[in-house]
Amino acid sequence: MFLDALATARDWSVILLAIELLILGAIPLVALYYITRGLRQMVGAVGPLFRNVRLRIEGFFQVIDRFLRSVAAPFVWAHGSWARAETVLGILSGRRRVEHRDGI
Repeated sequence: MFLDALATARDWSVILLAIELLILGAIPLVALYYITRGLRQMVGAVGPLFRNVRLRIEGFFQVIDRFLRSVAAPFVWAHGSWARAETVLGILSGRRRVEHRDGI
């Protein structure tokens, strides 16, 4: 009689543990479902804001690029002028030969 009661208690405990496992396994799935649903709604609401932020950042980078190009332009011009002058003086002094390119 005692062993029958012990076997019944064991069976009920296995059944309760299985039910607990199903419930505890379903809670994260339900939470994940509601989180993804909320994220979909949030992306629809926040998407235009991110687009505006991206456009402002791109405009800021264009301003920075324009500024950096204006700072570098005199140095590029000076280097090109110096190289041109060296080439012309080298050709005139005979240290350098004129190189003809095909098609020019």
